[in-house]
Amino acid sequence: MRRLNKMLNSPAFSVALPERAAHMRALREKMQEFLHSPQTRFMVFRGGEPLVEGDEASQLSITWMDSGFFRSVPAESVEPVFLGLDETNCPYFAFALPDSVPPESLPRAAKFLESKKAARCMPRKETGMVAQARSLLEWHKVNRFCALCGSPTKCADGGHKRLCSNADCATHKRVINISFPRTDPCVIMLIHDGGDRCLLARHARSRGQVYSCLAGFIEVGETIEAACAREVREETGVIVEENSIQYVTSQPWPFPASLMLGMIGRAKPDGLNFVIDRTEIKDAIWANRRDVLTALQFAQDVANADKEENPALPFILPLPVTISHHLIARWAAADPESKL
Repeated sequence: MRRLNKMLNSPAFSVALPERAAHMRALREKMQEFLHSPQTRFMVFRGGEPLVEGDEASQLSITWMDSGFFRSVPAESVEPVFLGLDETNCPYFAFALPDSVPPESLPRAAKFLESKKAARCMPRKETGMVAQARSLLEWHKVNRFCALCGSPTKCADGGHKRLCSNADCATHKRVINISFPRTDPCVIMLIHDGGDRCLLARHARSRGQVYSCLAGFIEVGETIEAACAREVREETGVIVEENSIQYVTSQPWPFPASLMLGMIGRAKPDGLNFVIDRTEIKDAIWANRRDVLTALQFAQDVANADKEENPALPFILPLPVTISHHLIARWAAADPESKL
């Protein structure tokens, strides 16, 4: 149980720099000063993957590049995004490396690695910076043109805004949110029966025996509680008591730009039967606490990180980098007589 309690800290991607320094983003001269400072550190991406170094089985870290490397990249091919300042006021940026830059120009020990894999063995602070950088870079990639008039857009405010190049566009005359990075709010919920069982589902895209919490986007004009109850009802037929739903924690999920709102709630005693939407999930189960604890221990072993099946277990749970794992661990570690 002691090991599970460690997992109740913040999930991956949720700890960032202490100072985002939003007040500095619009200061062009300050941004230029930062970009050319020998103190500044740069996170490099290619294909949405950060440049990292270390051992995937034990400890990874971001490969931070300096301003000399940044200046060696053709200026017209990059749009650096300002991430913020650390405790020593060191500036941090991120940018997508153009394909024209050869691999030989990078440190020999470094490699580009898929963000979720990298986050397994990376310091929490660095995973938060990866989340911020990846979401911003992906947003820039798909917002090259103004959604109002169709003209090309350009990067501004340290990469936290895009401006339409058409001086007559209405986006210059009033606040229109298409000019700013978006965040998509999602609910993810651990639903229990009020006793010793919790609801787990095998999603349509899941492989092997992997079961996890239910989740979904919050719709327009919908509360968090209503979204939780609706998603559970639509996908499994289980009826949730809306007044039982409690907020637990959150996690930025940069694939591409979701904010996962982690909740725990209780199903109605007469609403436990399944009516499964097979287009969304393959299967749903009421899992008992003992089986959940066993599966959590398996998932927390780094050696099992890529295993999606195990004949000795009734199911496999998501990895510790996910908020789903944290919600399940919180419920499993709680007193069965508690109000969770």
